[in-house]
Amino acid sequence: MDTLYKDFFRKLLDNADNLSGYVDSLYAGSEYSDDDLNHIFGVLKKSGLITCMYADNRAWDHSITFYGKHYFDQEQTKMTEKPPKIFISHSSKDVEYVAQIVNLFDGMGINQTQVFCSSLPGYGIPIDTNIFDYLRNQFLEYDLHVIFVHSDNYYKSLVSLNEMGAAWVLRSAVTSILLPGFGFEKMTGVVNNQSIAIKLDGRELELQDKLNQLYDKVVTEFGLTKKSDIIWQQKRDSFIKAVRQVTDPEVKMLKLSDKANKL
Repeated sequence: MDTLYKDFFRKLLDNADNLSGYVDSLYAGSEYSDDDLNHIFGVLKKSGLITCMYADNRAWDHSITFYGKHYFDQEQTKMTEKPPKIFISHSSKDVEYVAQIVNLFDGMGINQTQVFCSSLPGYGIPIDTNIFDYLRNQFLEYDLHVIFVHSDNYYKSLVSLNEMGAAWVLRSAVTSILLPGFGFEKMTGVVNNQSIAIKLDGRELELQDKLNQLYDKVVTEFGLTKKSDIIWQQKRDSFIKAVRQVTDPEVKMLKLSDKANKL
């Protein structure tokens, strides 16, 4: 949640004993417009921090939820006790694309131990380990940034959909990546088409900008040293090129032909 909303919510907590009166004073004051207040309350409501109803072009009947009352305690616990980790939620049938996504995070400066990706050797579940216990512990032991790799294959995977549900319940940070050929209109479930997403076959400038935003977020979350612009841009654009090569049917045919020649 952005600092603006956190600061606003902190003031609501400070005035919890007379919440209705405080909210009335906000609508009567000049610091915020009614539209701004309605928007802020809408964000806080969607985040599960408050409940409210809307009537007469304003929010009414405010109440801070149990989650909201303990929000900052949980945020502090998350920051101090759980190390950050990237969790790539995907279908194993999309492993060619997922491998490039892992390479992208490697290019950002994330090391192997900070990425969980069940389909790739070295990034997945150790042998002799219960799969579901291991997945559950990832959500409990780490401050996860979950990368949803949306595709038709993803929505046919019960494991993937369970991961989506767990991330939503535990309010993990999430980023949606749409594989080529998968449109925004197909996004369903708790992470739907109202969420900001990175479309890998979208317009190049837009894709570059979204990847830049993701990089900035990861740098902050993991406390990384930011690379020079030219180095990052090279890694970003190499990722975009690699994704296109996976998608290009001619490139796929060449790879299959090369494999057949080696047999």
